[in-house]
Amino acid sequence: WLKKRVEGLRGGYNANVQSINIACASGYGDKLNDNDICVLKEYDYEGADIKKLSGVSDIQSCLANCAKEPGCKSVAFVPARKDCWLKYKLYGASPKDKAGVQSANLFCYAKRRPENFEKCKKDKYDFWGADLTRLSNIGSLKECAGKCENVDRCVSVTYAPASKYCWLKKRVEGLRGGYNANVQSINIACASGYGSNLSSQDICVLKNYDYEGADIKKVSGIPNIHSCLQSCTKEPKCKSVAYVPSRKDCWLKYRIYGASPKDKAGVESANLFCFADKNKSQNQDKCVRKKFDFWGADVERFVNVGSLWDCYGKCRGRDNCVSVTYVAAAKHCYTKFKVEGDRPQSKDSCESVNVACLSGI
Repeated sequence: WLKKRVEGLRGGYNANVQSINIACASGYGDKLNDNDICVLKEYDYEGADIKKLSGVSDIQSCLANCAKEPGCKSVAFVPARKDCWLKYKLYGASPKDKAGVQSANLFCYAKRRPENFEKCKKDKYDFWGADLTRLSNIGSLKECAGKCENVDRCVSVTYAPASKYCWLKKRVEGLRGGYNANVQSINIACASGYGSNLSSQDICVLKNYDYEGADIKKVSGIPNIHSCLQSCTKEPKCKSVAYVPSRKDCWLKYRIYGASPKDKAGVESANLFCFADKNKSQNQDKCVRKKFDFWGADVERFVNVGSLWDCYGKCRGRDNCVSVTYVAAAKHCYTKFKVEGDRPQSKDSCESVNVACLSGI
């Protein structure tokens, strides 16, 4: 096969062939970078559009936007108009030569940056939810990630080594990333290098998803979901929100994922615990109140709890719980529905923490 591009349109493993390009053989192409290979100039990944973004400066910024978008695998960019088209198929629906267009996909970069695999792999971490399908008899996390490549909207995976199950996902960390001793996870945005700097907001705000039900109240005239979350931190029992940008409505929730979470266009949802997970390391020193009691406003008391953070873990999945007080000597854990209980006070035997502070919101 004679080719007009240095690595064709999609270089990849095939046990039955050999390939060479003249640029490399000449010595002038031995230092081609990832953009030289992965960005296809004068080529359009036509169709399979998620949405168009305007005013994007270059194709690298276009790819960075793709890394944040649920289900986005590739892009087509028009430099003359600064239009960036996000795609849910690896090569669009009808890829073809087209003057003035550049196209690229995140998987090309991930394959050319194998050092990112170990850096981005999350052991004992589950990208729960947002499943596209579950595959059986998969031999490794790397094989599982390879299955994601050609599945529409697949951008991350979770793998269980013991059962050899592989879950393909349409959101970068599923719906609720969290500890699970039995699995490993990875997302292509990170492996490509374009998702390595995703913010807490990029991960924790679920667009076109509704934490339906478990409402405390509706607050109107809220400009954005960050302000909605700030309202949540001030409301007793509030753990999460659903926000409707078109109406500026903010719904405060007493359950971490609402009562019936589901896909819903035009709604954004988020919970304080996700932000706390992402920001805990930088916030815990200022947020843990040693020798301090969030007295009163108890939800439930637990005994034989090993640490403050085990106590905090009890709060996470319990309705109405937004803070805890822990008594180390007795191993007692008190979960609370107010951010600092009813009467916060100094007490030598206690230490306390609330999710609003840990979240950084």
